[in-house]
Amino acid sequence: MEATQSTQSTFGFVGVVVGVVAFGLALAHFWVGPFSPKPPLEEVVAEKAVKIRDAVVAKLKGEEKATPAQAQSFDTDRVVTISTIVASFLAIVLAVVSYIRREDKRVSGSAVALGGVALAVQYLAVAIGAIVLAILVAAVLSKLDFGIG
Repeated sequence: MEATQSTQSTFGFVGVVVGVVAFGLALAHFWVGPFSPKPPLEEVVAEKAVKIRDAVVAKLKGEEKATPAQAQSFDTDRVVTISTIVASFLAIVLAVVSYIRREDKRVSGSAVALGGVALAVQYLAVAIGAIVLAILVAAVLSKLDFGIG
């Protein structure tokens, strides 16, 4: 019975493979990336601080400031991020289908774990980056003179 059950865990094994790919992408992007050239951190922080300062000054003066629409570009980092999220979701869906079909629970659990950890690694990296950027922008804003008065 055990040999028959292991050969019928098709959805679970495909989910594990997709989960391994997603986890590998997430780790590679976290440790090896970014793959696309990014502006220096100082430039990003300065740009954000100036935009915030200008928006605050405009709001205090009662002016309406139109925000220009920014074009979204697909660079290598964005493609890797989207691929990781899609693969993670697919691994979890395949694990659920595997569980519903009563395939081996260890295989289904492995697929869910790999997909979930890949998602967690991806979002953890984004969250840490956002927190660091917010702290740096707050530090720069605290030193800026708004020139109101």
